[in-house]
Amino acid sequence: MEYIGSKWWKFDFHTHTPVSMDYGKSDHEIKASMTPRQWLMDYISQGIECIAVTDHNSGEWIDKLKIEAETLRSEGYSIFIFPGVEISSHGNIHILGIFDPNKTSSSIAQIIGEVKYNGKPGDSDAVTECSPQEVIDIIIKRDGVAIPAHIDKPSGLCLVHKSGSTLNQILNNASAVEVIRTHAEYEAKQPDSSPLKGYINLGINLPEVLGSDAHHPNKVGRSYTWVKMGMPSIEGLKLALLDGKDSIKRSDQHKDSPNIYSDKRITSIRINGTKYCGRNEEFKIDFHPWLNCIIGGRGSGKSTILEFLRTALCRENELSQLTSNDDLFKSYSKLAQKAKTKDDDGVFLDETEIIIGYKKENVDYILSWDFKNKRSIIYRMDGENRISEEGDVASRFPVKIFSQKQIYEISKSPNYLLKLIDESSDVDFQEWEYRWHKELSSLLQHRREVRELKSNISTKGTLQGQLNDTNQKINSIEKSGHSLIFSNYQKAIIQSSKATELVNSKVETLSTLEQQLSTTQDIKTDYENIFETTENGREFISKFSELEKKLNENTLAINNLIKESNNEINAFKNWLNTSNLTNEINNSKKQYNDLVSSLQESGIKNPSDYGPLIASRKVINERLGKITLDEEKIKKNNEIISNSYRELIKLRKEITEKRKIFLSKLNINDGSIKVNIEFCGDNQHLDSGFRNVIGRNDATYSNEIYNDEEKGFLNVLHNKIKEKGDNQDEIISLIGELKKPFFDKTLDNILGVSIGKRFSDLRSNIPDEMIDLLIGWFPNDAISVKFRDGKRFKDISQGSAGQKAATVLAFLLSYGNDPLILDQPEDDLDNQLIYELIVRKIKENKKNRQILVVTHNANIVVNGDSELVVALSQQTGLTKTSSNGCLQERAVRHAICEIMEGGRDAFHQRYRRIINS
Repeated sequence: MEYIGSKWWKFDFHTHTPVSMDYGKSDHEIKASMTPRQWLMDYISQGIECIAVTDHNSGEWIDKLKIEAETLRSEGYSIFIFPGVEISSHGNIHILGIFDPNKTSSSIAQIIGEVKYNGKPGDSDAVTECSPQEVIDIIIKRDGVAIPAHIDKPSGLCLVHKSGSTLNQILNNASAVEVIRTHAEYEAKQPDSSPLKGYINLGINLPEVLGSDAHHPNKVGRSYTWVKMGMPSIEGLKLALLDGKDSIKRSDQHKDSPNIYSDKRITSIRINGTKYCGRNEEFKIDFHPWLNCIIGGRGSGKSTILEFLRTALCRENELSQLTSNDDLFKSYSKLAQKAKTKDDDGVFLDETEIIIGYKKENVDYILSWDFKNKRSIIYRMDGENRISEEGDVASRFPVKIFSQKQIYEISKSPNYLLKLIDESSDVDFQEWEYRWHKELSSLLQHRREVRELKSNISTKGTLQGQLNDTNQKINSIEKSGHSLIFSNYQKAIIQSSKATELVNSKVETLSTLEQQLSTTQDIKTDYENIFETTENGREFISKFSELEKKLNENTLAINNLIKESNNEINAFKNWLNTSNLTNEINNSKKQYNDLVSSLQESGIKNPSDYGPLIASRKVINERLGKITLDEEKIKKNNEIISNSYRELIKLRKEITEKRKIFLSKLNINDGSIKVNIEFCGDNQHLDSGFRNVIGRNDATYSNEIYNDEEKGFLNVLHNKIKEKGDNQDEIISLIGELKKPFFDKTLDNILGVSIGKRFSDLRSNIPDEMIDLLIGWFPNDAISVKFRDGKRFKDISQGSAGQKAATVLAFLLSYGNDPLILDQPEDDLDNQLIYELIVRKIKENKKNRQILVVTHNANIVVNGDSELVVALSQQTGLTKTSSNGCLQERAVRHAICEIMEGGRDAFHQRYRRIINS
């Protein structure tokens, strides 16, 4: 069973085997029948992984338990034995001695002899000749951990020595204390009753651990302590006790496992065939789910590892998104190219391959990048098998990567942090943006329709004039003495047209219905095999079949009715052709045609104009009727446009509120920094955003639009927005005032800024489509970042380079749960800022997200309590791993001291000069 770095181990500090005389209490059968394997399995069943075997004044069972534990580990169980003993010291004060797992029963026997215990092994009543203080000193001298046992209970230190110098002397060298009930519990139950009062008043603040003190299998697992360390060892245990609350958690306060990992994390990186890494053999790092620190001297390749991660995780484009200055991307591009010579900047070769392991929602993935294809292929792991999958690597496998230079650029332009905020699931900017564009598209579409409709109705006056002239001509002809024939003809034309229209409408209705029925096919689906396996399913099949039958019968009946209706229409047409009405219409037309011929023979000019005039009037009336409908459509469209604009305002407020809610959940305003969202407060992109809408992406018209003298209408808008604070309705009203002169071009100023002739001409020539886009334009939000400088908060722009970087880092470390990769974030920071701000944020948030830091600062590694430290070095021109593990490992601590402090001697010398000066 392989472990990476440190984890929380479920540790029982106080246990007993059948060697202890009081084991099993009155249950003699349990004591007689208990085997080492069964004893261990009782603890395994309770999830205990580390057991301090602490029999009364004996270590007899330790060797056999160690042998059985090794067997169980080979079977896949996680169980480790810490040899120990519960010593009954002089005064019957019990002291736990716990030693390294490599110690034996013989080692414990030597300790028992050294403390001058002459009683029977396993007996708790006999005591040592040595005092409690001497027993503790001997345990510590023998490289053990000394813990006064159950100090608040019988045979406990605090019941014998309630206060004073004796208590202080005994505890002076103790590693920890075993406390069964905390001081707060005693006081809550009955004030001033705590046996721990004297100990608490000393202010020693030793770690308080908890063990089961199980003398019977049914007590196993009732109490335990979570201990954070690497592979179980006495060094790891000592360091955990030294860390105190950061590495020790009692079960009465932390019942559940602290080993909670983010559901998105990088599990490994494997590098093959680059210029300086993975040349002769594969270079590999397995990462911890929490804090990983990569350290190394200059030229060891530690920062290059980060760039390999950036490449395979497809994050290189982020380098160009921070600033218009593309130096960051250029620097990366030089690195991420094929090495043509030994001395050029490129690190890739034709055979270069980078493989990233990524675990998401408990599923393992592989992202495989190679220089030949220059892209990452996604594989989902099914055991040892790779299953290729499609998708965008950047969106499917989220990660945040920041170098020190990126952090510096962000500190100069904090609004970039908005992009990070918008990527969160709480804000879900993409979903919001979809709704925004959908609403804006609707508004723009209806604006286009209104323009088209207005173009249609622009002929209304002309048509009304034509109608008046046509009516006058018709009246003149009708007054010629044959008005009855003319009026009958006019009526005949109208009746004939209407009759045809009515009949055709019925024909069309039936035709549409018939077509719909013919295209509605009985879709045969294989549903029976889905439902026939159960009784209820078979009942469904029966009922659904009945429904289908009835619907088919009804469809057939409808088709028959349609045929009957068509026959009725044909019969009606036949009747109409010979009807009195048709005869009357035909007669009126004949009388009219005869009259026209007669008048022409008599010398009357253009009597035939009457028919065309009647037809013309009909067309004009139809066009005017269409205009009336268009006017109604314009009215309705304008209502829709107004509603859409109100919805856009609502959406604009919504995104700001989502951002604010996200920040409030971060609880980032903790006294060291403050981060706030300012509604429509962006000034950085205000000018470029507005110019993009009106199609003037240059510096022209700066007098009117935006200038350094703060006299442009955008300057005025921004200053007025700042005055309004968080009054969103008034800010929206201000933005509306700015837009108004672009729609009402009679206005000669914008927010009080006079418009020159050149800008007025520009405004007049802006296409309608761009004016429409202006409706949906709002300044972006601004993000206000402040840091505490002594007693007051200052805007980040007023800080030093270090203060700016520290503030941005504090935010980045608080934000999100995606893996966070940082390259030397401590640059520009003094150690006080690193410790007070950055280290604290790392410790607060590494449980919620994986953090990878390339660093040369010991504060981050040690005080950040890095779960995994990878030390790199350059060996024969290649990057190699010199040590890899947790802080409890001697090789890792040595590497930290050598790389970050200049070696143990240099560190001690500096320490002495500072402390003793």
